[in-house]
Amino acid sequence: MAFSDPKVYFDLLLVPMLARFKGDPSAYDLAFSTCVMIDNFGDLLAVERNISPKTAREELAGECSDFRKVGAVANAFKHVEIIRWDPGRTCGDRLGAAFDDGSYFDDGTTWDDSDERVVIDFPDLCETVTDFLRRRF
Repeated sequence: MAFSDPKVYFDLLLVPMLARFKGDPSAYDLAFSTCVMIDNFGDLLAVERNISPKTAREELAGECSDFRKVGAVANAFKHVEIIRWDPGRTCGDRLGAAFDDGSYFDDGTTWDDSDERVVIDFPDLCETVTDFLRRRF
């Protein structure tokens, strides 16, 4: 099994991981793994095309802006802070969370004066990027 082959990596690792994540969207380990696996697709593309990982990621992000968002999430998981993201860009909806732990009321509402947080629907975001990769590769 050559996991350095983008198609093999996609079919045998990424797609099954995304399915597990969609089945349990509250699992941090699956969120982390899925985002990192999607972001690492840039590394595979770089090796396959003999280009830099940065160039590969820029190419993918140029065709699918959500690829950059998943990369930012993967980077934040890995480094505790996002180090490859332009803070001027919003990577999700800005919503005020009802409570300090980032949670909301059951109906998704919050207090009017709550601090805003960036909120992303990770399973949908990951599925969007995975669908792009499926069509592209």
